[in-house]
Amino acid sequence: MKELFYDGADGTMMAVAIDATDQINAGVPLALFPTALGTGANQLVNQRGYAVTKEGKRFLISAPTQSRAAPLTVVLNWMGTIQK
Repeated sequence: MKELFYDGADGTMMAVAIDATDQINAGVPLALFPTALGTGANQLVNQRGYAVTKEGKRFLISAPTQSRAAPLTVVLNWMGTIQK
């Protein structure tokens, strides 16, 4: 028996047991823990913003930060401003 992990529509990490001996049978989904995946704008950005270890015990989850990056300034034709 194996387990399938997925992020629910409300951002909850879910697990469901899968038995594929004769045919594919899924067990009852179990809510594991809340995440920021699958909610609001993150739903579009994080198509799959998580990874699970082989044994299914640990998760690595992409999460938005609170800080914002400094604005980037692009200078075009900067060589033209240098005196020769």
